[in-house]
Order: sequence, then structure tokens, then C-alpha cells
Amino acid sequence: MSVIVSLAQCLRLGRTGMARCATGWRSFSTQIGDDLPSHGTDLQVAGGAPPMAAQRKVIIFSPSRVAGQHGLAQTIDGGGPSWRVLFAPEGKWMNPLMGWTSTADPLENVHRPLYFDSKEAAIAFAEKNGWGYEIEDPNPRTHIRPKRFIGYGDNFSVKRKGLPSGGLRSELGGKKKK
Repeated sequence: MSVIVSLAQCLRLGRTGMARCATGWRSFSTQIGDDLPSHGTDLQVAGGAPPMAAQRKVIIFSPSRVAGQHGLAQTIDGGGPSWRVLFAPEGKWMNPLMGWTSTADPLENVHRPLYFDSKEAAIAFAEKNGWGYEIEDPNPRTHIRPKRFIGYGDNFSVKRKGLPSGGLRSELGGKKKK
């Protein structure tokens, strides 16, 4: 409350009073960052992120294709942003009664909006925020297709398994069972 009162007094003094109060404003601005780490960047101070986010490590990766679909969107081979920044997971615990997994990490789901078009842009963002980072390069996609697609009829193919043997009358010597 004292900051607001002194600011109001400086504004009432007019232009000459503003020059005298300018030295007092500097003391207010330095009081804000006392709890922040000294190695932080300007973006950490102005961004409003909690101080615990300054020491975190992030993982920069390109996600693989979704298993249930054949689309390549948001992967390294598809169009659009394909690189993500994900905070390294902190400790989790499991509820013994229900079996639910819980975490006390508020940055657990921050990776959802952090998409980037290139690996370099993701690295620059992590460095600008003062985060340590680890890069997981994606495996290259193979473009080899099988020679032919196997169908249900191939289970009974003579070409694949050879001629069937056993249980035929011709193999029993032509004798009829009575």
C-alpha cells in the first residue's frame, strides 16, 4: 500500500515532483526481484513465471506419428509445427486406494501450447527463458513399402506354403473307409 500512496503523492507534485520521485521508484523496482535467481534472464523476471521454473530442464523433441491414425501432421515429416518443448517430469506418486497417479508439479501440462516450427526456434526459446535443455532427435522415417500386401487368401496359398499333405484320400492309397 505504501507504494501506491507514494506514487500518488509524486503525481500530485506535477512535473517537478516527478523528477524528485524518480529515485524512489528505482527502490520499488528492485524489491520485486529479490526472490528470483540471480542467473535468470530478463524474460524470467518480466514473464511472471514462478521462480521454480528458472531451474527446470526441458526436453525438446519431435513427436512420432499417432498409432491410431496414419496421418503425419505435427510430425517431422508433416507440415506445421513439429517440435515440442516439454518440462522434464518431476516426482509422481500413486494413490494406494484408487490407483490414480498424482503430481505436485504445476508445470506438468505446460508442454501443450509449446509448439515450434524448427528445432532451432525451440532451442532459442529455451535459452531465452534460461532453461537447460536436452534434445531428442527423431528417428528417420523409412519409406520402404512391402512388395505386396498380404491378404486373407494368402493364408491358403500353395505358392507360400507348398502343397498340403495329410488327410486326403489320395494319400491313403485310395482305400475307402466303411
